[in-house]
Amino acid sequence: MSELEKKRRYPFPRIVWLAALMGLVTAAFLGMIELYTHSLNREKTVVMDPALFTESKLAGFRVESVVKQQISEPVKQARLLSNNALLYWLKDNRSADGTGLHFIDLTTGRPEVYQPNEPVQNAVASADGTKAVYTTYSAGDAPQIVYYDIVQKKVIRSWQDWSLLIAMPDDRHSLELLGLDILLRDLNTGQTRTVASLNSSGMTIPKNDLSMVKWVASPDQSRIYVSLPSIDQPTQGVLLSIVPASGVVSKLAEGEVHDLSVLGGGSLLVSGQINGQEGLFKVDEQQGLRPVKQGSFQNIAATPNEDGVAYSMRTADGQYKLMAARMEENRLVDETTVYSDPGYVRILQWKKDEPVLVCMAEGISGTDVYQFRFGSRKP
Repeated sequence: MSELEKKRRYPFPRIVWLAALMGLVTAAFLGMIELYTHSLNREKTVVMDPALFTESKLAGFRVESVVKQQISEPVKQARLLSNNALLYWLKDNRSADGTGLHFIDLTTGRPEVYQPNEPVQNAVASADGTKAVYTTYSAGDAPQIVYYDIVQKKVIRSWQDWSLLIAMPDDRHSLELLGLDILLRDLNTGQTRTVASLNSSGMTIPKNDLSMVKWVASPDQSRIYVSLPSIDQPTQGVLLSIVPASGVVSKLAEGEVHDLSVLGGGSLLVSGQINGQEGLFKVDEQQGLRPVKQGSFQNIAATPNEDGVAYSMRTADGQYKLMAARMEENRLVDETTVYSDPGYVRILQWKKDEPVLVCMAEGISGTDVYQFRFGSRKP
């Protein structure tokens, strides 16, 4: 057989080799682009493959665009503020360089660091994003609470105290935990008064870290819902309803709460393990606790008009999926996959005046911030 006949008869090895080489070059090129954009730490728009999410015909949930921003450091905790900024602080909070308070403007993607040389342990901010309170340590390693003006970028006042920050009901007060007492602090004077006492002596309360505490305020800010975990026995935590004005505390449920969000009508949607069952639950003071769906759910967030929810769900293979659905009585309907595997989700919140879902998740080399913009289905 001639050499020409051999080439005609066996053309595939050369074709396969060339295809493999082209694939390798393409992969390397795309990898260099990804590395370059990550090194610049700039936002980039991600065009979603339709295969990543499926849309229910009746759901009305449709993702129009996704913006992804990358943070090179691992984030400890974060909170979305109403001024379209994302407040966060880092995991390595006792390093020599400190972590400071970090902010991302979600409109421009511009990051800022306030108080960069302070080891921030815990931080809360007012809903309007103008003030923050954080815990740090002084030179003598004593805990210090700092009242900070985000707009003016300056410390208003500070004091040494052993209480633990829970929330800011408004820009002038902080809600704190000291032993089994819940205190309301006037941040202009530093004075506190006890607004509630927890008579749960069998519960172990974290002594130096409340990053696992979850809290939300009612729409009129008159009531605070707080889940307090137990370090030694996670399933023995409590979910409380607190009225700061009267000091009335109601225990809504016992168990391990992963997240909570306020629904329409003042009820709560809670994820966690409660009464020995893991899943989603609807809770209010009139009808108590009602199961919604079994499964491993983590972060949850009610949509701006409170007629639906978004949540992260852990699948059987250990991955996480972002989902959206509507609440109908005590069940989920029209469930839609928003994103197939964002990684471990740190926060999930909706923007106040836009149909945009903000998700912060742990990526391979840092933290990823997604902004999913939803559109309305046309009839």
